[in-house]
Amino acid sequence: GAPRVDAGLLYATVTGDPGAVDNFPLNGVRWHTSPREIAVRVAQNRRDRFTADLFHFGAAARPLDASLLTLDPGDYTWTISSADDHPLSRGRVTLTSDHRRVSLVVPSRALCRLRIERAP
Repeated sequence: GAPRVDAGLLYATVTGDPGAVDNFPLNGVRWHTSPREIAVRVAQNRRDRFTADLFHFGAAARPLDASLLTLDPGDYTWTISSADDHPLSRGRVTLTSDHRRVSLVVPSRALCRLRIERAP
């Protein structure tokens, strides 16, 4: 009785890839975390900007690392904001062809938005 899961839609939602996994994948992000108690929706995956909505179902804040695969090398700022756009945390990261990873902390039981943009 349960409806079928659209695996292609799920893949695109979590990775930001506009195509199919079996045909030249272009993941915008690789999440380095267990898939338990977390929901992710990539909203924007560009060469100069990345945005994702995050929700952690657990009782305590959760460390979360992500490799940003399609952003051009350079200096970026990142912000985690609440659903009403109140900044919860922020930082800077320099991405190179060898270093693509950023370390974040996602709050507990609060819808938040991760924005990563070129630093001014």
